[in-house]
Amino acid sequence: MGFGLLNTPLLMAAHPLIVNAWKERNAASMPPVIASFARLYVYAVVPPLVVLALCSREIAHVLLGAAFREGNAIIPILVLAMMVRGFSMYGHKGLELAERTHVMFVLVAVSAAFNVILNLIFVPIYGYTAAAWTTVAGYLLYPVLVHRASRAHVPWLVPWRTITVALGAGLVAGGAGFAIRRAIIDSHPIVIIAVTGVATLAVYAGLTALAIRGDRSRRERGA
Repeated sequence: MGFGLLNTPLLMAAHPLIVNAWKERNAASMPPVIASFARLYVYAVVPPLVVLALCSREIAHVLLGAAFREGNAIIPILVLAMMVRGFSMYGHKGLELAERTHVMFVLVAVSAAFNVILNLIFVPIYGYTAAAWTTVAGYLLYPVLVHRASRAHVPWLVPWRTITVALGAGLVAGGAGFAIRRAIIDSHPIVIIAVTGVATLAVYAGLTALAIRGDRSRRERGA
């Protein structure tokens, strides 16, 4: 739910800007507009995912009762699923603008059915951890379907380079955060979360800033 506090405002802020751009321009100009908001979303949500993956045990200790702390391992998995879901919300904006919401309904139904089938197969064997991963799988299927369905209307330009840069920076920042966490592992959980989070975010911000600056320099040289 806390992750939704980051996810929802980003989407709500982007929606009116995308709609206004649609009203003022033609359909051919929309894919870059949607892609630009998708890039901002990816850059914004990767660091919280990394911090949650590193500090899921401490976060569960602070926020959850003793009976629920054992499930801390699925926190980053579920947040990954929510991250993918939020990303797909930008992808289907083209279908919304083209008034193809009935297509979106079909795609959601297919993804939900896929999730149910996976649950029936894997949850009896592997329990709630499998339910977390099947949620990821269901949410991953939806953007794949949206990408294909949007081609005939407002194509979704998936920002693959941004995804690669953000995930790469997240991995490096996660390594730095893991080292910091190990060094202060005997501290209070809140201290571990705060220090690990700040260190991880600082490394991530530095790496992504360098990558963005490099992209800008290449574009300027190309121009």
